[in-house]
Amino acid sequence: MERLTTFAADAPLLVLTEYHPYHAGGGLAILRTLIEPADRDRLLWVTTAPPRDVDRTYPPVISLRKSTGARGWPMRLAPVLDSTLLSTGMARELLEIVRQKNAKALWIVAHGSALPITDEFLRLCRDSPLPMHVTVHDDPAFAVAAMSKKLRLLVGRTERQFAKVLHAARSVDVIGKGMQMRYRERYGVDSEIIHRAVDGVVEQKLPLERETVGLSVGILGNTYRYQQLPLLAEAVRLAALRVGAKGRVIVYGQSFGARLRADVNAEVEVVVRGHVDEAEAAAQLSREALVLYLNYPFAEAERVLRETSFPTKLSTYVLSARPILVHAPLNSSTSELCKDEPEFARAWTDMSSLSGANALTDFWKAPDIEKSFHAAAERTRLKYFDPERNRSMIGQLLNNLA
Repeated sequence: MERLTTFAADAPLLVLTEYHPYHAGGGLAILRTLIEPADRDRLLWVTTAPPRDVDRTYPPVISLRKSTGARGWPMRLAPVLDSTLLSTGMARELLEIVRQKNAKALWIVAHGSALPITDEFLRLCRDSPLPMHVTVHDDPAFAVAAMSKKLRLLVGRTERQFAKVLHAARSVDVIGKGMQMRYRERYGVDSEIIHRAVDGVVEQKLPLERETVGLSVGILGNTYRYQQLPLLAEAVRLAALRVGAKGRVIVYGQSFGARLRADVNAEVEVVVRGHVDEAEAAAQLSREALVLYLNYPFAEAERVLRETSFPTKLSTYVLSARPILVHAPLNSSTSELCKDEPEFARAWTDMSSLSGANALTDFWKAPDIEKSFHAAAERTRLKYFDPERNRSMIGQLLNNLA
């Protein structure tokens, strides 16, 4: 496993991100697992997010003073202001930090305001550019700006900035094959695929009791849009009636659980767990969910998202060793999972509750559905989340900046 040997606390690698590195999920959760504890001091984290208290075992984080949050302005304005009016000032501030802290290279997490800040930073230091690595987890133009009412008018501008940043980078890592192919074809940029690092073998879990869990579907975190959840609830209701079991939807994290519970009017039990630590959520899901729910939206406007992104929550789902219902069109990045492990991951590829009910009924009738799916989950962990491979790859790319 390659360490970040070419950087040091007094000659760090500066990491720019829109979100606070120690208080965000998604892409930042991926990055946190890729960096060994012994290498934390070799990084200098800079963010547009406002300052927050952090664990003192982690290095400090610099919040850009000229960002919306640091100015004390309403955070609802941050997506637009930080990406437009305030980006030049933050780029100048970033350049000052680079010089003061003797940063030797840049690692850019290309999401939200980090992109226009980097674009402007490149202009400011065009005569003496720093080597730069870029990480992409969601397409900035067509999977972030295009899906935001606040940023939709900036799609064209965002793509132009993104292309400039990609071409200026010495190396790029992306989250999946779809993204890798798109950027090669659209921008002429090669990249490496790097996922989250998940340590430890997936352990065998105790069998479930059908009488206790019933036909229960667990959901963790973000589902992008609300529209698919009522369809899921109806699918659970229909399938539960068929098999003579109690239907339940169990929602973990900051999602639409309370809204769904109000809308289904007790036709299906909706249990809202709220925020739970990841390890505890995986453990609880392994005990109370017959099936887990993973989705991507179906709208044409969200095609690039589902084709190029990859769900971070899958790395948590594999730890629970429960089978997965994948509710997404056939062209989604999750399709390969269903092909590789058809007993572990079953596809629901339309917006029909009847189709979802059929898939859930098939799960219920599957032999040994109560037993642990740890073998398939472990194969999935090693394919996508192998810590040795993912940490070694990011280490090589970052060390090559020096």
